[in-house]
Amino acid sequence: MYTLLDKKQLDEIHLATLNVLERVGVVIYDDESFRLMGEAGCEVDQATRIVKIPKKVIDATVDKTPHSLVLGAREKERDLLIERGRVSSRPGSGYTKVLDIETGQSRNATMKDTTASARLVDALDNISFCATHLIPSDVPVTMADVHAVRTCLENTTKHLFFSPLTYETFRTIVGMAQIVRGGQNEFVKRPLVSFLAATSTPLKIGQDCARQIIACARSKVPVMLDSSPMLGTTGPVTLAGSLVLQNVEDLAMNAIVQLSSPNSPVIYGTRCAPVDMRTGGLSWGSAETALLSAAGVQIAHYYGMPSDAVGPCTDSKTHDEQVGFEKTLCSLFPALAGSEIVSGAGTMESLVGSSLAQLVIDDELYGMMFRALRGMIVDDETLATDLIAQVGHDASYIKYPHTLRYYEKEHYQPRLFDKSPRGRWQSAGHARIEQVAKKKADTILSKHEVPPLDRDIRKQLDNIVRQLDAHL
Repeated sequence: MYTLLDKKQLDEIHLATLNVLERVGVVIYDDESFRLMGEAGCEVDQATRIVKIPKKVIDATVDKTPHSLVLGAREKERDLLIERGRVSSRPGSGYTKVLDIETGQSRNATMKDTTASARLVDALDNISFCATHLIPSDVPVTMADVHAVRTCLENTTKHLFFSPLTYETFRTIVGMAQIVRGGQNEFVKRPLVSFLAATSTPLKIGQDCARQIIACARSKVPVMLDSSPMLGTTGPVTLAGSLVLQNVEDLAMNAIVQLSSPNSPVIYGTRCAPVDMRTGGLSWGSAETALLSAAGVQIAHYYGMPSDAVGPCTDSKTHDEQVGFEKTLCSLFPALAGSEIVSGAGTMESLVGSSLAQLVIDDELYGMMFRALRGMIVDDETLATDLIAQVGHDASYIKYPHTLRYYEKEHYQPRLFDKSPRGRWQSAGHARIEQVAKKKADTILSKHEVPPLDRDIRKQLDNIVRQLDAHL
């Protein structure tokens, strides 16, 4: 297990967090959340909407936070237990741009792209669950998230993570998921969807965000607490300072969740990234992002909370060597730190957009990551001392049963990356990785079948979408 911060450093971040919570506080714009915090013993200022949260409230609400949770899927065998020692993966969520799989040009995402993304994730073995990866532009903007969830519910049997646009669309999406699951009671047992709740950094919790996390607590919808300080702009330029700010906001949101309904499932989001002061742009594919993600995982575990760490990020705009270096670094650090979820498959261009080919490539990256996390077994069989003595000095190990028995157990078998000699690679067309990924994506999209939703459920979902469309 990779550890970046020692116990003393974690204690210092915790104490600094309590200092900010008690001395500076957070602005909360929602009346019910404001009232809950006041009743719990926080110092509240009606005029400024500032809530100063004492240590006793943080301690009490952290104590009420579950250490594990279930992310339910349409098919029970695809349910995920999120707990320490298990690492899952998912795509990024909520991107509006896509690198066209045919032309290689960046454009606005469409419903066709959103559907294709969900079907790809359903078929890719190393991406544990789905997300509203792409937000379509060819539907009404006020309910694009609803349309994205609607098509994802039909095109994957895996759990679905979404990014809501408003409190109203959030409620609609949860209602649709409850219908698919078979009612609210069944949903609570195996929640089909989870979502992202984002603060307005620095130190503000907007009305929609607060209302969403209260509603999710009462319906037991798992929520990923998302504070995303951008180092040097919306957060301190120092890594430790932005970790403190992130921790303040995540713990404040968790306090609202647990005061609303104790033992509600939450996931601690680690989402810090530096700003490149030379360009003004975010640098998600950076060494600092990798460090911040790993440190964020440790902070989440300090409180006994599961974490969702941003992983395979890149600032590259195309499929090149930069993508490989940045995504590998940013994935391995939080994974080795033990993050329960490593998210971000398919992302490109500093989380502005995505690529369906990259989604396939990142599935392979996750496969290698999971193999690295398994480590190695050291016992009498794997040490192979008897075999070494039997083979001696001149023979080959290839003909022995031990080799056949352990080859696939010990060695990851890539399905996308080329491992063949140059001659074979050239005779096969010397394709670049994005060309191979495109071919695999095309094959999946032409052949992979997702079990359809029940016809009556599809009608109910369509009616909900139509009614909301007419209302908005």
